Amino acid sequence: MHFERKKKSSFVKYNMETLWIEMPTKLSPNSAIFQTFIQMYHRINALEKGILKISFKKTRFIQPTLISFLGFLIYQAKEKENQVRLVGVSDEIKNLLEHYELLKKEKKPLLINILPFRIFEITEIDNFEEYLKKNVLIKHSMNELNYIMAYLKEIFHVLDSKIICSGFHNLNEDWLFFTMISLKVTLLNHAIFHLLLEELQQTNGKLWIIQEHIYRDLKENRFLNQPFPHTLIIIGFRLI
Repeated sequence: MHFERKKKSSFVKYNMETLWIEMPTKLSPNSAIFQTFIQMYHRINALEKGILKISFKKTRFIQPTLISFLGFLIYQAKEKENQVRLVGVSDEIKNLLEHYELLKKEKKPLLINILPFRIFEITEIDNFEEYLKKNVLIKHSMNELNYIMAYLKEIFHVLDSKIICSGFHNLNEDWLFFTMISLKVTLLNHAIFHLLLEELQQTNGKLWIIQEHIYRDLKENRFLNQPFPHTLIIIGFRLI
């Protein structure tokens, strides 16, 4: 994956099909953005051995909870042997993607509030646990670390497939956000999801879930126009 520079000719070798995806001005988790992402998913899913160009020319803000979804779209394109090129990336967004390790860094230190983009096989629970221990910052007690890790490890088991994830700390307001995408649809009637829902409601946490035709957060359920045949979960833990 690389940035594209302007060229005099638009000729593409071997007549490879080119798909342009234009990112919105602001990327924040809500039903409208997820509808847009799912449309992108289906367009990318139809492209094979072509060129995917993702344009950020209009994008001014990316909420870090959506880094995993962006990484998922790139992963999906590469799985179908497509070339991926990022176009019109501002210095600010380039810096964000580098820190999350979606792009190669130019010897920049990893920000302490970031859980970088990672992909774990279902057999890599030990690596997933080490990733959490290394990157989750808990300012108050080990109980918070154990509480968060217990939920995330159990969800990792329940999702039961390759996992794409990332996260970040809002250090000013004591929040930890973590995003997980499973490459298959997981039944969400498992006890862990009911416990998590109750916990987040009691602590004023946050939750977004999309799978198939369903969008859920702590306030509403909504029917999506197109299905998402995977499972996305974004959790906002309010740290006490």
